[in-house]
Amino acid sequence: MGDVELINVTKMYNSVAAVADISMSIPAGCFFSMLGPSGCGKSTTLRMIGGFETVDRGTLRIAGQDVANVPPNRRPTNMVFQRWALFPHMTIYDNVAFGLQMEGVAKPEIRRRVGEALEMVGLGKRASDKPGKLSGGQMQRVALVRALVKRPKVLLLDEPLGALDLKLRVQLQRELKAIQRQVGLTFIYVTHDQSEALLMSDQVAVMSEGRVEQIGSPKEIYDRPQSPFVADFIGGTNFLDVEVEKEGKETVLVRSGPLRFEAERLGSEQASSGVVCIRFERIRIGEQAAQMPFHWEATVLGQDFVGSSIQYQVKLAQTDTNLTIQVPYDATAAVFQVGANVTVGWTRSSAGYLGAKSRIVAR
Repeated sequence: MGDVELINVTKMYNSVAAVADISMSIPAGCFFSMLGPSGCGKSTTLRMIGGFETVDRGTLRIAGQDVANVPPNRRPTNMVFQRWALFPHMTIYDNVAFGLQMEGVAKPEIRRRVGEALEMVGLGKRASDKPGKLSGGQMQRVALVRALVKRPKVLLLDEPLGALDLKLRVQLQRELKAIQRQVGLTFIYVTHDQSEALLMSDQVAVMSEGRVEQIGSPKEIYDRPQSPFVADFIGGTNFLDVEVEKEGKETVLVRSGPLRFEAERLGSEQASSGVVCIRFERIRIGEQAAQMPFHWEATVLGQDFVGSSIQYQVKLAQTDTNLTIQVPYDATAAVFQVGANVTVGWTRSSAGYLGAKSRIVAR
């Protein structure tokens, strides 16, 4: 039994299913992220857990208790939103203490808990300041500890870092994960940012069109996606339509035009044709590619310099197949120019067979 359990949960808006028959079990003390594009149902699911949306069908339990008829203020949860919603006329101390005061907690206990909470995020010396004197990152830290100070069993976070700039967002991602480990609570985090989910989470639920596509550790969903949607949404991926020549338990021999190679089986489905995914960074180019068990000649169509890496677009010789290849850039390796003839290749473990082709993210 998980700390939070959803069993065949559905949420309808008129005749449209915003969340369609989803099930998940979130372990106690887990940093659990719900990841997906806008409109996939992740925020609606979070709001159902918090009690801000009703469950139309299915069962929702928190700590083993069915909470279908329990109002938000009676649930062992608290919510952190993208916008901080701090009281501008109150000091930072009073903002954090407000919820405890409403619950009638004794003043000495409030002082102790608020003081500990502000020290945890490095704002102990700013307790008497008003929110207007703080940066965006500091205000988000205040919003976080305002929720934590009430000691919920489950903390719900709805894209709380989305309004921050990139460097600050990465810094707070690490801080947030460290705080979660320190306090040991279950965090349920909603985001559309793939790198954010991979960096912070113990487990990730990838969602699309109101359904859960896959649940697993960040490494599992990246290395072994269970659908073309997951493979495409998480990271950069090439897709090849293939015909299946021979199927094994762990591997599949496939053909894509004149290309013939082996791929690891990622799903259980058996079919005469399907799709193979190959991550951008798992294809080799140049001399190293010639050592790969599967390699072909290609022409460079384009290159994009992105700082720590270079992305090449290539066309395989005597085929209509175009691939994107990402290689690390350290200012010492040769850079292939547009029009160059190169060798590209990969290993069996670089290619994953996903079975029959289904939805891929619209770009």
